[in-house]
Amino acid sequence: MKKKIFLFVISLIISIFMISCGNHFFNPKYYYNKRDIKGNDEVVDVPDLGGAGEGLTPEEDPFNNDDGTKPWNEPDYGGFTLDLDNLVIRADFDGNNRPTYRLEAGTWTSHYPASNAYKNGGNLTSKAGSFSISDVTYYLYKGKNPTYSPNSSYNQSERLKRFYFYQLIGSSAGKVVDNYLICIDSYSKLVFAFGVPTKWTKVVIAQMPIDWGAVEIGWEADSYSNEPVYFNKTDGIQYFYEYDPVGIVLPDKTIKIFDWCLNSIGDNSRYAPRVKDNVINLERPIASATETEGRSPYMPIKVETGLKII
Repeated sequence: MKKKIFLFVISLIISIFMISCGNHFFNPKYYYNKRDIKGNDEVVDVPDLGGAGEGLTPEEDPFNNDDGTKPWNEPDYGGFTLDLDNLVIRADFDGNNRPTYRLEAGTWTSHYPASNAYKNGGNLTSKAGSFSISDVTYYLYKGKNPTYSPNSSYNQSERLKRFYFYQLIGSSAGKVVDNYLICIDSYSKLVFAFGVPTKWTKVVIAQMPIDWGAVEIGWEADSYSNEPVYFNKTDGIQYFYEYDPVGIVLPDKTIKIFDWCLNSIGDNSRYAPRVKDNVINLERPIASATETEGRSPYMPIKVETGLKII
């Protein structure tokens, strides 16, 4: 009798768990949106998704151009190459935090080899509306997303090698400014959001993000309440590069941030990327200088089932 009761209880627990997770045994949105408390600080629990693409055929893999139908996988896509190793980034912000980025000739100094991290500057300034950011240092992470551990399965992916991630650290109004900026794809020349604010604070008369998390968590903090605002509403989208690009690098090395992104930041303090209409639609044009509301070339051709949580 005791054995039967034990088995019944176990079965009931499993049934409740499966129902609570929806149609699948594991609900990725629940995992993505979980927040953890450690001491007095709220930290974001980032899942290690792995590298993706392992179970795809060459035809199904948007990062594979063996058949010549996916030219964005070539370094000269768009008619020019982009030597980001010899270009440094600069950033300014208007009174509503809308960014302006540019690339200049320059060099990077090795900072933290385990993260493929490099730095430039140290005594630079950046505009921030009526304020300024001083003692600015820019950081570059080659092929490793700094929102993840450098040793994570996620950051071992061959897919990431083409991506360059940028960060700014400085000070303004007596506060440390530490912002993730943008990610540039050295092949397609497209610009992606990879970090979102997870905590804000008021500095003089303005709200300023002070903590950041990976786009993959699927939410960002409201700039006043710090409550989570969920933005991943598209089934099958997981990685930052699967969202719509937020801009593009032009042949003259100008960085063009698309209006929809600037308006989202300036009007609503929303830094998260989007997928237009919240659906995977491969018929949409790929983003470009003229298709400013286009999709990512890395939007999944075949949605992989399950998540690889390590």
